[in-house]
Amino acid sequence: MAGKNILFVCSANVNRSPSAEFWFSLRNPENVYESAGSCEVACRIHHGKYVTSEQIENADRIICMDERNRNELNKNFPGFDAKIEVVDIPDQYSFFQLELIFEFMNCIKL
Repeated sequence: MAGKNILFVCSANVNRSPSAEFWFSLRNPENVYESAGSCEVACRIHHGKYVTSEQIENADRIICMDERNRNELNKNFPGFDAKIEVVDIPDQYSFFQLELIFEFMNCIKL
């Protein structure tokens, strides 16, 4: 059975979503993971990857770190809300911070 395409989304694609992509690619390598930011300006400022329509279309699941990310995706890419899940992980962690990994373990089930 083929794995799922899972897209993790945070605001700027600097800490939360790339950490999730890295963590889950180690833990569940049967899936394909990507990460992106939902705010184009924040991605530009922080050198993150802004989400593309191709990523949205190809994803089986889109896991947003907070409700703001869902709102930005729905505004810029309407029609995909059924794929979106929100896990409510606050933007207070650095890349791959141990407490962030614990949040993933508690909030995200693959």
